[in-house]
Amino acid sequence: MDVADWNNVQEGFARIGEEYGRIDILINNAGLGSFGLTPDLLVDQWQNTISVVLNGAFYCSKAAIPLIRAARGGTIVNVGSTSGLCGDFGLAAYSAAKGGIVNFTRTLAIDHIRENIRVNCVCPGLVDTPAAAGLKAMKEHWTRLVDAHPRGRPSTADEIASVILFLASDKSAALVGAAVVADGGLTAWSGMPGIPVA
Repeated sequence: MDVADWNNVQEGFARIGEEYGRIDILINNAGLGSFGLTPDLLVDQWQNTISVVLNGAFYCSKAAIPLIRAARGGTIVNVGSTSGLCGDFGLAAYSAAKGGIVNFTRTLAIDHIRENIRVNCVCPGLVDTPAAAGLKAMKEHWTRLVDAHPRGRPSTADEIASVILFLASDKSAALVGAAVVADGGLTAWSGMPGIPVA
């Protein structure tokens, strides 16, 4: 479904309701990025990024919660980003949308925890997926991105999926409205260059 289209989302979740009658787990993972300084960013780029990332999570959650209630509880896991916790050069739209995801997660969590609906988000750093192909093509920039991660490599999709699986499971029952950072140490580092210690 097109998560940026409320009517399309309603239709999609209506079909899920007709076929299954319930939803146990919702993962909001649709996303895209727009690069550029704010004066240069096209309004359409801004709106498209906000529509897919933030509106999409809202629309899917809005449509899914009645079906999660029908299951007498469940979990929602939103995919945020370290860009939603910190600013990143040239990523105004993406950072704003992902920052919205982080705070939307908190509000959704406290609004619905007493209905046995747990909501959390995972905030990855750089992840090596097909969606990163454009970044990888900029070899020098990709190298700088990788080098910014203390472990010296991006995460894999499987590593992030494991965190999502944990958040969706009962093993994370104590986590409500959490933004779980899974970034290979990126935000643990201040960004200051290292001091030679040898």
